Amino acid sequence: MAKSKKKPKKPIDDEVEPQVKGKKKAKDEDVEVATELDADAEEAAEADADEPATEVDADEEPADADEDEVKSEEAEAEADADAGDDEGDDDEDSEDTTPPPPKPKVTKTATALIVLNWMIAPVFLLFAYLDNMARVEYAHRTLLNYIQIWGLPLDNEGDHGSFHTQTRTRLKLTSEQLSEAVKARTRKTYKELAAYEEPMPLAVLVRKSDMTELVLKDVFGYQGLSNPVATLEDEIKRIKTDVPAKIEAAGTDVLAALKTDAEKRAVVQQQLFDIAWDYKQIHRLADKLANAKGAALDEMVKEAVQRRLYYDILAPLNLFRSDEIADASKYKIEKISNLKDHPLDKVKGFFADLMDAAIAPEFNASLHLGEAWAKEKVSITEGGKQIHSTERTSSEKRQVIGFIMFTLSQVRVAPLEKKVEGKIEPRFLIDKGVERAQVVCGLSEFTNASLRYVVTIRVLNERKIQAVNDLRDGYAHLVKGETDKYARTLGTTEEREREIERLVKIVEHIDAAKKRLADLQGQKNEFDKVYVQRQQQYKDTLDKLLSARAGTEKHVKELRQFQEQLHTALVDLSEAGDRNLRLYQEIFTIEMEMAPKNKGGKK
Repeated sequence: MAKSKKKPKKPIDDEVEPQVKGKKKAKDEDVEVATELDADAEEAAEADADEPATEVDADEEPADADEDEVKSEEAEAEADADAGDDEGDDDEDSEDTTPPPPKPKVTKTATALIVLNWMIAPVFLLFAYLDNMARVEYAHRTLLNYIQIWGLPLDNEGDHGSFHTQTRTRLKLTSEQLSEAVKARTRKTYKELAAYEEPMPLAVLVRKSDMTELVLKDVFGYQGLSNPVATLEDEIKRIKTDVPAKIEAAGTDVLAALKTDAEKRAVVQQQLFDIAWDYKQIHRLADKLANAKGAALDEMVKEAVQRRLYYDILAPLNLFRSDEIADASKYKIEKISNLKDHPLDKVKGFFADLMDAAIAPEFNASLHLGEAWAKEKVSITEGGKQIHSTERTSSEKRQVIGFIMFTLSQVRVAPLEKKVEGKIEPRFLIDKGVERAQVVCGLSEFTNASLRYVVTIRVLNERKIQAVNDLRDGYAHLVKGETDKYARTLGTTEEREREIERLVKIVEHIDAAKKRLADLQGQKNEFDKVYVQRQQQYKDTLDKLLSARAGTEKHVKELRQFQEQLHTALVDLSEAGDRNLRLYQEIFTIEMEMAPKNKGGKK
């Protein structure tokens, strides 16, 4: 065999053609077989010469090699292996008789399949994406439907089942109900529709982790509500801070709408007198209202509005969950109009306590059913664990929170309501309170709360009626003695009867007095006639007296002259005696002197 220069070896796949080193001597039979295989391979290559060939890396296996090429390469590998076994390894300049491997290429079929795969892959991904989005949309819509029916979740509702989900009412729809609903939506009539009964799930319907921002936006944004919350506890915490602020703002708005003191006093009477505990409290409020003026009256208006709003909220809540049913001395909410014993800050404390009790894990005996409830040892199962009777269940929490939400949605600010076209336009304390209660609590609990609210309002109205009856007929009280018995205080009816009797007697006295008055009036008329006569006589006599006095005055003047003359005469007369006596003495003296002296006898 002639020697030739060693050709560089080409990299071949290890599984198809192994490398053979050194000098190999092949048998004639093996060479002929290899030659035939090479010829077949060349024919196949010429047949597919028009097909494009693709280069393949040495480390990669050709993807679409023909079966003939694989057979020829296997035959060459076997021939080289036999030659190597017969001759062994010679010197390094041995000749490599291995034929060159065929060039890798891709057939038309493989190319078509590749193109089809690349065309179908995006369509498949598109349909997979659409299917996933449809499933996500259905899951999202189902979650929104669950929230619409059953409300927001509680903080303790996770992946495990709760007492609420295990005991809630299942949805049952008859064939007629389904037919009516389908007809209302599609305007088509279906005669035969199978009745539906909802299966009872073991896990919660809505979890706190499901309340994402997107879900909250859809739940609250559909009704145009602000301040979205994820759980019922968060809603109560929001109410605890927002409602007192709204109540205070309502008091300020009412005061701003009133112009005169008469309007302010009328509002105070409307807000407080209607919820007063008894007539004595009404009298105290009336006295305080009559004496209030200026700034004191303004403060009384704001406080009256706030107290009435707190009463409309707390009275139903206190009646729904209260230990005051059997003990009237604890009626602190019903006596909320007592300004002295229940200041406004204390009333706000009542509201805060009830909000805290609504989301507390255990019952507050002072706000629930009393100490007797706390002493009970009954236990129930919720979420796979035993719960004591003082611990609250998820169903009870939902009932209380639903009742709170519905009660708040019904509170109205009466002084701000106005008549529009003969109808009163309501002014609610919370805007869209009904819509928010439906969203937060769910339609199921909202409906139940509405029924319970009606019951509490009826009880409160019956209390007012009973108070009126007690005021009319008297209050029943226990009289302790040898035999305890019930007695009644003096009611307004009996007081009215006594007052009527007193008035009848007064009327009788008045009639008798009228008769006596008529008699006296006749006597008075007679006396008036006599008086007129006497008055005329007096006038005539007075005139005569005056005229007589005029003549008397003349005589008085003359009399005074005579008196003066008489006085002068009397003065002269008073001196005349002395003068006469002196003259007498003088005369006597003269006579004695002139008379002769007669001695012995008479002259």
